[in-house]
Amino acid sequence: MAETDHSFMKNLTAALAKPTFRETVAQMVLTLDEFGPGHFQAVAEREADRGEPMNVRSVHLMMLNNDISTNEQDYTILFRSYWKNGTAAHLVYLLKEMNLFGLNPTQSMIDIATEACKAAKDKDGEKVLKSITVNNTTSDSAELKTKLEQNAKIILRKTDLTREILETESPPGDFFLSLLGSHKQIA
Repeated sequence: MAETDHSFMKNLTAALAKPTFRETVAQMVLTLDEFGPGHFQAVAEREADRGEPMNVRSVHLMMLNNDISTNEQDYTILFRSYWKNGTAAHLVYLLKEMNLFGLNPTQSMIDIATEACKAAKDKDGEKVLKSITVNNTTSDSAELKTKLEQNAKIILRKTDLTREILETESPPGDFFLSLLGSHKQIA
């Protein structure tokens, strides 16, 4: 166990030692297969603190490309980044996205988004927030094979959506997608 902790800290320290996100990603891709959810979440936390939601989404894409499914904690980090540097519509959309993938936003996330909508005088956003479910549950009675297949499909859907968002909302996304070998060449 001590070796695992040492390896974890070595990789995390190497990634977070880089001052810019671009340099961090360049460092991460050198040992990407050694990165686990904790590594990715630490980098995403730093970017959320900086108010960089597209960088957090880029980290999500890296996770998904490594077959690590994003969860409520990852979306909470993304929510914080949009809260710091986004709009009420971003917050509402993110909560809808969580519901789309069967994830549960917290009541405080809904309250924050509701307050943002009120401040922005966004009545439509407030209506949408009333339809957000905080209690998504999955059946534990399904067979393991079925659960694994469903999880694989969800990872693919999350990957596709994350790529689409990065491609349409953020010029910096091009650089990070090219590092991951999933970038479409523009003629």
